[in-house]
Amino acid sequence: MDEIQERTCSIFFYEGYLGVAPTVVTLIRTLENSGYRVIVFATQNSYPCVKILSHRVRILYLISGFNFPIISFFFKVIRKLGFESLALVLDFYLYFFQCLFKFIIQNQKSDSINIGIDTNGSIAALIKSRIFKQKMIYLSLELNEPSKYKNIANFLYRFENEALKLSELILIQDQDRFQVLSSYHNISNKQVIYLPNSLLINDKNNNCTLDHQNYFRNIFNLSEEDWPYLILHAGAIAQEFFSYEIAYAFSKLDQPYALIFHERKQRSHKESQILNIKKLNSKNMFLSLNPVDLSELYMIYSSAHIGLAFYRNDINENYSQIVKASGKLAEYLKYGKPVIVNDIPSLSKIVCQYGIGQIVKDPSSEVEFETAIATILADYDNYSKRALYCYQCEFDVSKNLQIFIHKLNSL
Repeated sequence: MDEIQERTCSIFFYEGYLGVAPTVVTLIRTLENSGYRVIVFATQNSYPCVKILSHRVRILYLISGFNFPIISFFFKVIRKLGFESLALVLDFYLYFFQCLFKFIIQNQKSDSINIGIDTNGSIAALIKSRIFKQKMIYLSLELNEPSKYKNIANFLYRFENEALKLSELILIQDQDRFQVLSSYHNISNKQVIYLPNSLLINDKNNNCTLDHQNYFRNIFNLSEEDWPYLILHAGAIAQEFFSYEIAYAFSKLDQPYALIFHERKQRSHKESQILNIKKLNSKNMFLSLNPVDLSELYMIYSSAHIGLAFYRNDINENYSQIVKASGKLAEYLKYGKPVIVNDIPSLSKIVCQYGIGQIVKDPSSEVEFETAIATILADYDNYSKRALYCYQCEFDVSKNLQIFIHKLNSL
């Protein structure tokens, strides 16, 4: 990649969940390797922190009002009074003024470029770009519908619209998601680079030891004789991902399939959601509630035989257009793991196109799961080869990152 010396890139990531944001971490590492100094303005959150051991990268964790006890209590009060939009606005101001304070004490006037992530991040990047006459880039991770920003919070939507129009580039996962974003903000004429939600391949990815490949067998003491096949559901245990339906369906299976839920943030076995899912399946379900660093994800995905990627498509466009934004799907394929998905267009299309797995229409149906798993296992090697090929074609971000750095260097 082209190198450029002593330029700084500020990344405004209001949501702050770096530990489960492959796109952002990949972007940081690419910028760093290309000679940029990187400063990330994130907010404190319950997701794992990311380990970036470099003097060229600084991650500043700021306070979010929704996570700070006193302010959070105030927000709850005004939301109960019907002023939820006011809480969104006040929390943005809290984030931005913390960023502004950091600019002043760190003398960040010389920053060359600002990358704003989604609504609040892009507005912060826009304001800073205008103050210091700098250029900005918009990075989309989530698709926030305009209806989210009602009443006084509508100005956040309007400022995001301005940020998109003034951005030099838009980074987003795929064309389908860009079309949705464009319909929200009328930006179809913008220059776009597509970056699937995927980590770059490194040496660790391709050199997993046998012990790493047995990660789940080791922590749950699962023998190959008793549990020959491990089926992984990576990510949050929540209704949005049919977790409870899947747990119920597997409880009805007679085959020796171990269903493993691996969480993306720290969870407790005493939480009501966890207790509820345990009630549904005490037979063949295992809960991995301790997240790992992104640099150790290879142990998680290399340990399974089949990956599950289920999303509710009746919530909003953010879920229905999920395929290139699904970090778990990219990781399954990277390690040659066939997948089972639910029947939503964006997932079904890629599964059928590349022959990488099976589709289940009813996530609570043990019959559908049993058929899907048996079909994959009967031709596992070919499914695995197609999974690897699909990753190379659709989720390998390295080529587009080179294009991005080339364009960034020319700004």
